[in-house]
Amino acid sequence: MLFLTVFVLSLILFFIIKEDKSFIHPTIVTCLIWWFLIVGYHTIDHGLYPLSDEFYSVLLLWVVPFSLFCKVASVFAQTKKVSLAHYRPDYIFSKWFILFFLLAILITLIMKIKEAQAIGLYDSLYASIRDLAVSRSRGEEEPPSSLFILFNRFAVVSPVICLVYLLNDFRTKYICFFSAIVIVYIFFGANKGVLLHWFMAIVVILKYKGRLRLSQMLVLFSFVLIALIIIQLFRSSASTEDYNWFHFICVYLFSPLTAFDSFILHAGSDFQTPLNGGFIFGQFLNNEYSVYYDNNNFVYVPLPTNVFTVLCSYYADYGCLGVFIAASLHGLFWGYIYTRSKRQELYKVLYASLFYILVFQFFCDYLITASLRSNILTMMFLFFIMYPVSYKKRLR
Repeated sequence: MLFLTVFVLSLILFFIIKEDKSFIHPTIVTCLIWWFLIVGYHTIDHGLYPLSDEFYSVLLLWVVPFSLFCKVASVFAQTKKVSLAHYRPDYIFSKWFILFFLLAILITLIMKIKEAQAIGLYDSLYASIRDLAVSRSRGEEEPPSSLFILFNRFAVVSPVICLVYLLNDFRTKYICFFSAIVIVYIFFGANKGVLLHWFMAIVVILKYKGRLRLSQMLVLFSFVLIALIIIQLFRSSASTEDYNWFHFICVYLFSPLTAFDSFILHAGSDFQTPLNGGFIFGQFLNNEYSVYYDNNNFVYVPLPTNVFTVLCSYYADYGCLGVFIAASLHGLFWGYIYTRSKRQELYKVLYASLFYILVFQFFCDYLITASLRSNILTMMFLFFIMYPVSYKKRLR
C-alpha cells in the first residue's frame, strides 16, 4: 500500500501542476504534505511503530475525494453568474480603528500575565502562561473572566488586520507600531502552532503580491526557526541542557500518523469518547477537547503524542464513509476559496488566514474539530467588518 499511495499522490500532483503551478494550491499542498511525510516516515530512523496498510487505505480515501471535489469547486467558482461584491471601507485604515484593537491586545496581554503570575505554576512566567492555557482547555483550571474573553476575541483577529495592511502596502507609524504589538501578542501566546500559522499567512500574502523571493523566505524562515526554539526553551519547565531536538521534531512530524494508525487498529478500544459526532463537534458544543484519552490525552507510539491527524475525528465518528464525506466537503471549501482568491482581495486574506489548516492536516483537524469557533469568528470579521458585502450580478 505504501507504493500505491506514493504513486497516487504523485499522479495527482502531476496533473494538478500541469494546470496550476502555484505551491499554495490546496490540492498541491495536501498531496505534497502527505507525500513527504510518508516517504520521510519510511526513510528516517524515528523510533515509531510501522504504519499498517489500513492507514494508507484511509489516507487515499481522504486525498482522492479532496482533490476531485477541490476541482469541482474551482470550476463552479469560475462559471457561476451571480457573486457577492465586497468593498474595503476606509475606516479600517484610520488610527482610531487601530487604537481600538491595540488596546484590546494590550489589555489581554496584561490580564494574561497577571493571571499566570497569580497562579505561578512554574518559576518561568512563560511556562506558566502556556500551562495555564493547557490546563484550562482540559477543565483543570477555572475559565478566564468574561472581561478577558471579550478583549481576547478582538485581540485574536488583530493578525488578520495586519494581513490586510500587508496586502495593500499600507504603512504608517501607527500600523508599524500596531504590527509590532501583534507580534508580541502572538509570541506571548507561548504556542508554536500560532506562530507558524501567521508565518504561513505572510508567505501566502507575499505570494499573492508576487513578491515572494528566496531572500525573503530565508529571512522569514530564520526568524521563525529562532522564535520556535525560544518558545520551546522558555515554556519548558524542566532543564533544557539535554533537550533532544531530533526527538522533538519526530514527535511533531510523524507521531500523529502513528497515533491515528493505532486508533484504526485498536478500533477505539483504548479510548474514552462519545461517537456519532462527539469527536467532530465535541469542542464546539461542549467547549472541551473533542477526544478524551488516558494520561492527559497522550498515547504512546511509543513516543508520547496527543494529536491524530485530520482523519481521526471523521473516522472515529462515522468510519470510512465519514472520511470520504469530510474529504469531499473540505475539497469543496478549499477549492472555492482558492479560486475566488485569484480575483477578490477578501478571499486572498481569508485563504492566507486559514492556510495553516491545510499544512497542519497531518497534525489535527483545525477547520472543524479543533477550531470551528475561531474560524467562524475570522470569517465573520472579514465578511462583515473588513470587507462588508453587497449583492451584485457579475458582468460579462
